[in-house]
Amino acid sequence: MIEYTKQDVLNAVNELFDGETNLGATATAISREVGYSKKNNKVCEILESLEEIGGISSEEDNRGYVRYTCENIDAVEDNEKYMVEEFDETSVEMPVDSFGYEIEDLSKGFRITFPNNSTHAITKSQRVLVINKEKHLLISNPEDILGAISEYCRVAQITNYVVRDMALGRAIDPSEINHNPCLIFLTIERHNKAG
Repeated sequence: MIEYTKQDVLNAVNELFDGETNLGATATAISREVGYSKKNNKVCEILESLEEIGGISSEEDNRGYVRYTCENIDAVEDNEKYMVEEFDETSVEMPVDSFGYEIEDLSKGFRITFPNNSTHAITKSQRVLVINKEKHLLISNPEDILGAISEYCRVAQITNYVVRDMALGRAIDPSEINHNPCLIFLTIERHNKAG
């Protein structure tokens, strides 16, 4: 796991600031600097709190991107730690039930043959997320799983849902998703809150 604090985020803003062109860093660049693969909501929350305490300022550039610059490198008092969870390449395991997908273990990854006979090669650090046996996504970081669930539900216009891990056969909290198999099978069902 990679740990980072508010001070680390502030330091990232400071390091990414390009004084010559007077452009600050975007939330995406700052998120990458602390260990995420793309713009992260937790980093955006920290950026808002840093702006509130005067540690950074933000300005929209002529292309519509919000850019952050460091105003006071010593503004942080609370240094709560946040975690970036990484996949452990040595702990990758085959799923107990591959649900019709064929998996070949290669020295540097896996070759996966889908039920429609298409074949894809992935590295040991990548995962294929299968949602409702229809949506296939290549996942490189754990936070991508939550983003994929959210995007799937947005497109399907599902506001309340239950996530089931097909390997466990029960409803789970997103934090319970097992990241170790090279194929992760999830079922997303509409949840009727009134029922």
